[in-house]
Amino acid sequence: MAMRIIKKDLKKGILAVKLDGPEDLYWLSFAIKPGDLVTARTTRRFKPEGQQRPDSGERVPVTLTLEVEKVEVDSTGGSMRILGVVRRAPEWLGIQGKHHSIEVAPGSQLTISKEHWDDVALEVIERAEQSTLSPKVLVIALDDREATIATISRFKVTPEVSLRASRRADARSRRADSIISKEFFSELSEIINRLVERHSPEAVVVAGPGFFKEEFAKHLTEHFPEIASKIRVVDASSATLSGVYEVLKRGEVDRVARELSVSTDAKLIEKFLADLSKGSRLVAYGADHVRTALSYGAVETILISSHMVFDQRKRDLSKELLELCKKTRAEFRIVDSETEPGQVLDSLGGVVAFLRFPVEEQS
Repeated sequence: MAMRIIKKDLKKGILAVKLDGPEDLYWLSFAIKPGDLVTARTTRRFKPEGQQRPDSGERVPVTLTLEVEKVEVDSTGGSMRILGVVRRAPEWLGIQGKHHSIEVAPGSQLTISKEHWDDVALEVIERAEQSTLSPKVLVIALDDREATIATISRFKVTPEVSLRASRRADARSRRADSIISKEFFSELSEIINRLVERHSPEAVVVAGPGFFKEEFAKHLTEHFPEIASKIRVVDASSATLSGVYEVLKRGEVDRVARELSVSTDAKLIEKFLADLSKGSRLVAYGADHVRTALSYGAVETILISSHMVFDQRKRDLSKELLELCKKTRAEFRIVDSETEPGQVLDSLGGVVAFLRFPVEEQS
């Protein structure tokens, strides 16, 4: 789940990106300034001659370039509106020089043109790409005859191993079938263990048709318990590389990424609460205390809720905090307010910090 930089030509001031998750909308709104040119696909209603009703005609996709005047992020983080004056559009639309808006959401692709990309705006985009990197996941697609193993990292699928069972057992010979399954499972498990040691994936996804995948996942857990917490079992119709791509296209890897992200958030919030309960002076919560700590360069990491980031009423405050993070080299992490750790974070004022050294809150 990461913003992807598709094209980068800073000499011409051009940066093209594809959005993936709701966090990307915030990063983008932070980087786009009034006067920038934004090019994206949108839809306009085309009215044949003679039709006057506002809802007449069909909506057709068009590419527009706006000179930005304002950017609005929906409070839920689901979409963003870019408002401005149309500078480039198909002539038949007749909207050159008129005000218009483009709505973008996860999945949208757009090009931003600036006279000059300042360091802060550029870092925000590059950091967005880096801070939401997809996890490295090992995917095993298998059935009772073969298995295909691949690693998925970021936007790349790397085939690792293809393995076939020594022979398919006669369906009438349960004992032969059991022996071959054990041999197949053992060989496959050893290979997976070596790949886990080599690549250190955040998750191991076992996929395939029928019940065979559950049997193998059980075998893998019993023989390599240190991998057990990483294992996820999902459906796939094939034991070939197409089965691996099926897992990817169906969003299973994204789901794993979300689970891992929430798990990380929960651990960080748990650590913060534990430190707070012990009276540690190396934590801060609430915008005022965190702002003060940032101004002294005392912050190591802040956790900020998505509600605080996307709420228009708190936008200036969250921007100020993240700009201070940039200036003081503090790390930051946005926590989804729809999750349990996000709800706890919102109850603490929407932002907490782990400090390098104590800083008293200013009264």
